[in-house]
Amino acid sequence: MADRMTRVIGIVSGKGGVGKTTFSVNLGIALGRLDKKVLLIDCNITTPHLAYYLGAEDYFITLNNIFSGEVNEKFAPSAHAGIAFIPASEELRDIIKIDFDKLVKHVNKISKSGVFDFIILDSAPGLGKEGTSVLRSADEILFVTDPTVPNITDIVR
Repeated sequence: MADRMTRVIGIVSGKGGVGKTTFSVNLGIALGRLDKKVLLIDCNITTPHLAYYLGAEDYFITLNNIFSGEVNEKFAPSAHAGIAFIPASEELRDIIKIDFDKLVKHVNKISKSGVFDFIILDSAPGLGKEGTSVLRSADEILFVTDPTVPNITDIVR
């Protein structure tokens, strides 16, 4: 096991459309430019967008494959434009019977491998099972919002 200490950062919001994925990708790129090893994980399993933001079309393994036990998490990361990432599946059939609680276990395994300096978890919006699984998996949380009362209220909650 490596000496590397991995920071797991959850990017969350109370509402969709406030820029979580944009922020996640830009943070990952910026850290990569600082010679940090970064893994982005699309934890928005029901409506994934991370691969689009990276411009990636050439991936074959998704977070859903890890959850179903088809693939070991250490073989899952793809790379595109110098960024390691694990997308979520865009197939509707792949979200049936998803156990979001598995995220904690798989993120812990990747983190303990010591391969990455940072793991950035791009969360689904809100406090549903997807969002709360990111809150439980991350060591640190960055809240993304816009300056409107309803969105700030959601962040405070």
